[in-house]
Amino acid sequence: RINAITKSSGSNQIDIITSLLAVGQWIEGEDAYGNLIISHRAFDVAGALTLKNLCSETVPSEKFVILARQAAETTIEPSYRARVLDAELGTRLFSEQLAAPETGDSEQEIRKLWKNLCFLGYSEANPEITRDLDQVKQVVLQRLGKQSNAIMSLGKTVPQGLLVPQTLQYTSTELLETRNLWFVSMASAPGNLRDVASVLEYLNVAKQLPRTTVNASKEAVEQAFSNLWSSFDLGENLTIANHVGNVAYRVRSGAPLDRDSIIAPPETP
Repeated sequence: RINAITKSSGSNQIDIITSLLAVGQWIEGEDAYGNLIISHRAFDVAGALTLKNLCSETVPSEKFVILARQAAETTIEPSYRARVLDAELGTRLFSEQLAAPETGDSEQEIRKLWKNLCFLGYSEANPEITRDLDQVKQVVLQRLGKQSNAIMSLGKTVPQGLLVPQTLQYTSTELLETRNLWFVSMASAPGNLRDVASVLEYLNVAKQLPRTTVNASKEAVEQAFSNLWSSFDLGENLTIANHVGNVAYRVRSGAPLDRDSIIAPPETP
């Protein structure tokens, strides 16, 4: 049902997004790997639909701005993800990392650890591709210390080339059944919700989004957003403007915003 909603349109968008956020929060009620996947998916699609409505108009409606604020405040807590991922791994890897005295930003820490995990799993599954990265691999292993053996064992069950975009051909159902969502960045909070927060930050300053033509290039859309942002004399940092311009380009060009629409089987001759 969540996957079917990605193509929804019409006047009931607010109800659909509100329901997705509610489902995502409700299913987090119990620590479980499947719940983490479904919650992440619900939030990701809610964020995608919110972005479509925020960025398709120059001045989005107040109703959608209010809903977008609710979506931007929604997340999957790092501590919850740490507990679930540890249970799946059979270690205390993530929880120990977040509890370490030097831990600052929990979100950044769990993402950094996840990148190391993905790299090690990928190196085990694709030794012919990563044979020149042994030094990098050893540095990562040293950082992970006593937990490295448990992580390395994951790579032995990963299909060859799973992380290579050209060969990534699994639907969300197949990923769930084979438990390979380990290798689809599930440790990160849904990117679409972070993008919603960025668009709101932009709107808070600019009060509107630049109007661009339907067939405008990515560079032209980003430039329009940067020009408007610069007009407010906010200094040289245009990161927020470039990022929001890229999000708007994806929305206005009809590019898929949710992960499952991007992960698709390759075309057969």
